[in-house]
Amino acid sequence: MIHLYEVMLLFQRADRVHTLCEIKYTDAPVGTEVVNSFEKTVTIYKEKFKNTIHRVLISAEGAHKSLVNKAVFDRIVRLKDVI
Repeated sequence: MIHLYEVMLLFQRADRVHTLCEIKYTDAPVGTEVVNSFEKTVTIYKEKFKNTIHRVLISAEGAHKSLVNKAVFDRIVRLKDVI
């Protein structure tokens, strides 16, 4: 059984770049199932803020190779990278 917890986090930087973080806590690497909902969120933010969006995935177990290959995120951070 895979447990999934999700949080969105937005940083507005001084250089007018918005860092949009998709934070997932799962028992397995995050797969491509997140792409559609994340892209919808990015579209909404782009329309509202008209700034550059830096896309970040933070995940306990990282990302599945299929998600990495899609290049949806500018940066992927594993939980062990920040502890």
